[in-house]
Amino acid sequence: MKHSDFNLIPIFVAVMEEQSLSKAAHRLNMSQPAVSQSLHKLKILFDDPLFFRESHGVSPSKLAKSIYPQLSAAVHQIKLTAPPLSNFNAETSSRKFMISTVSVLGLSILPAVSNRIFAHAPNIKVKADSNLPNNDMSSLLRNHYDLSIDIEHGQYPELKSQEILREEICVLCHVNHPRLTNPTVSLEQFLSEKHVVHTTSNQNQAYLHGKGLDYESILKQRDVAWSANSIIEMMSIIENSHHVGLFPKRLLNKYLQCSDLKLLPCEFISESIKVAMFWHPAQHDDIGHRWLRDLISEASYCS
Repeated sequence: MKHSDFNLIPIFVAVMEEQSLSKAAHRLNMSQPAVSQSLHKLKILFDDPLFFRESHGVSPSKLAKSIYPQLSAAVHQIKLTAPPLSNFNAETSSRKFMISTVSVLGLSILPAVSNRIFAHAPNIKVKADSNLPNNDMSSLLRNHYDLSIDIEHGQYPELKSQEILREEICVLCHVNHPRLTNPTVSLEQFLSEKHVVHTTSNQNQAYLHGKGLDYESILKQRDVAWSANSIIEMMSIIENSHHVGLFPKRLLNKYLQCSDLKLLPCEFISESIKVAMFWHPAQHDDIGHRWLRDLISEASYCS
């Protein structure tokens, strides 16, 4: 590879991440013909098509997929030497972070995160999105998010991760539920009730499904009466009915004080869920990213 060819690497990375020549051109402030010409040079250099045209954009070849992680990491490392990243100062930085999180975790963790940011980094901006289990891996790999907060079960082996807390799952129900009057809920009681679950329009199943839990076969037996689009909706439905739902205990405790809801341990659930944050390896040594990870870890511990 000649010295001049190194200028083609950021173009390859942009096309790989955007899956579109026009979007990559816009991102790089280049013309689309210039991006196409650069890709043509790369195809000759690697003796591979690299990308195939599709109706919606382009799709990468096997070789493109295999070389992307190393080239993306190299581009990011170069960016880290630039003043805005290498001289990160939380007190004065106006950097914007993108966070993806399961909404029930965001409901409890993110307010504690925001308190710390508002107090110590007043110019930092954060945009939080609902976690999309089917697409979150590709989004993170394409650097659309700075990090994701999710239940950890070995689902993202290509990403860096850090466990931030462990949580007990309990049944949430009305404080005066006519049948759930004991200190715990048995399996028979659990399956005899109607359930409310959290399932967004982008998900085909409730948020605890597909998380590698020992009791997932039991979850599939639930009589689901309502699939809520948000955690707040889910809590409200349960509070105004005799339906039940599953929630993390500690993360929801502070919201029970001003509601007609209660949490009951389940006799058949002994396994705690592991909550972790995930990030792309290319972000690992970013000073600002490390600051955000440390802040989230501290906030999670104290929430």
